[in-house]
Amino acid sequence: MSADYRIDVRGVTRWYEGLVTPVGDADGDGGRVLLTARGITERKDREHRLVDARDQLRQTLERVSDGFFAITTDWEVTYVNSSGDDVLRRVMHVDDDGLDLVGENLLDHAPEAVESRFYDEFTRSMETQTPVTIEDRYDPIDGWFSVNAYPSESGLSVYFSDISERKRREQGWS
Repeated sequence: MSADYRIDVRGVTRWYEGLVTPVGDADGDGGRVLLTARGITERKDREHRLVDARDQLRQTLERVSDGFFAITTDWEVTYVNSSGDDVLRRVMHVDDDGLDLVGENLLDHAPEAVESRFYDEFTRSMETQTPVTIEDRYDPIDGWFSVNAYPSESGLSVYFSDISERKRREQGWS
């Protein structure tokens, strides 16, 4: 059995991982245990710094007025900011505001996306590990979008703006 323990002495915090191993004779009797411990303070400090950095990144992405979402190479949503949530719900045909889009597969909910330029460019971006910029219409939700997508080995980070109003003005629509 293993567990992490925090010890605070005079304002200094140290972390240890304790491991308990039963020690006995061939029948498993004996009632003795071997307790080993190793210091893991550096690992715990690194974990806390990573959690803090993740929280700061989420706060930054929530302040961005552009929509943002991230997907895996299998098209599973791993993050969506509040500015992008409404649009992504329309794209994915999700009316239930209580459903968390994280963990949902974008293509399972929007199979028609495979026929779009966005799909082609996102796929190319992931395959070539090259960022893409797209300005195009997405017919299924009757909108125009300006998109910047940035690949990684694990998927794609997508920033987008709804430019439908601008396109209507450019085309002389009211």
